[in-house]
Amino acid sequence: MTMDRLLAHVFILLTVLFGLYGQVVLKWQVNTAGPLPGSWPERAEYIARLLLNPWVLSSLIAAFLGISRSC
Repeated sequence: MTMDRLLAHVFILLTVLFGLYGQVVLKWQVNTAGPLPGSWPERAEYIARLLLNPWVLSSLIAAFLGISRSC
């Protein structure tokens, strides 16, 4: 196996792993946060809390890294 082919396989694996991490962590944190509130102000606060959550931020970064690796 050539070095280029090995590197391509490593990038594919990293893309899959970053995507998997992002999906699992995001689902875990949304389930932990509870159901979406009914009123718009409460929904905005709910979404802001999620977006400022370090776990959610790490999942978004992982998803970005997975996409940028595949380009």
